[in-house]
Parts: sequence; C-alpha cells; structure tokens
Amino acid sequence: MQKESPIVRNNIKIVSLFFIGIFVLKSYGEWSEPLVVFAYIMSKWDLETVLWLLSLVVLPSGIVLFYIKKTLGWFLLALYATHAAVLNIGTFIRFIITSVSMLFKNGPATLVMIAYVLLSLFFLTIIVMLCNKNMRAVYGINNRIMIGVLIITTLLACLELSQHVFFLTL
Repeated sequence: MQKESPIVRNNIKIVSLFFIGIFVLKSYGEWSEPLVVFAYIMSKWDLETVLWLLSLVVLPSGIVLFYIKKTLGWFLLALYATHAAVLNIGTFIRFIITSVSMLFKNGPATLVMIAYVLLSLFFLTIIVMLCNKNMRAVYGINNRIMIGVLIITTLLACLELSQHVFFLTL
C-alpha cells in the first residue's frame, strides 16, 4: 500500500460521502415499512432478492472498509458502483426500446429517462474515481484486478438485466 496524496485523500472522503448518501437514501426509501419489506423478502427468493439483500451488507461494510483504506473496501464499492451503473444504463436502454413512441411526448417518461442517464453518469464518475491509478495504488489494486472486477460485475449485471427482459416477455 502506498501513502496517498492530499488529492487522493480528498477523493477517498468524497467517494465515502457519496456512498454514505446513497446508503441513507436507499435505507430511507426501502426500510420505511420494515414489516412490508420483510414479508416481501420472505415471499420472493430470486436472484434480484439475493442481490438486494447482499447490497444491504456490501454497501455499509464497503464504505467503512474503503474509508479505512482496506483493499476489500475498494473491491466492494467498485462492485456496487459498476453493478449500479450497468443496471441504470440497461434500464435506460430498455426504457427507450419499449417506449420510443412516448419519448418527449410524456413529461414523466422523459424525466425518468433523464434520471437514469444522470444516475448512470454519477456511478460512472465514481468508477472513474475508484479506477484512478493513484487511488488504486493506495488500496493495492493492479490493472488485472481492476479490469477483472469491472468485467465480472458487468457480466453479472447484464445477466440480471436479461432475467428482467426474459420475464417481461413471458
């Protein structure tokens, strides 16, 4: 592990704060009715539910480990950010394909599309920050590990997206 520069130290704080914000928003939105959420989880066990439950563990532990400069923290946040970016991009593309006729005619549909684009850009920016050479040096991440994490996570997210598309066509 390498000693970080002041810029990298600030980027670590910025990324940590962004992910804390994501966790707070996610927790507030999803846990406002804990009994309903618990009943839903117990009734539906599929890949999406397992990934959602995993995100409840991955995100907070990733934030803490990342902030204290542990390699696993970088790994978990890179997984989360890549997964979120691919899902948002895929959902945006699926939304365009299924509702081209509504494009720019329906205000809410356009706002949803803009939200997916902004979320994708947000997570892509986080990925760029995480993959910065100086940032990776602090966590001991080389190019092979970085590329492997990005490719494997992208493939898993694409698999998840294909599951959604498959079940929508049934």
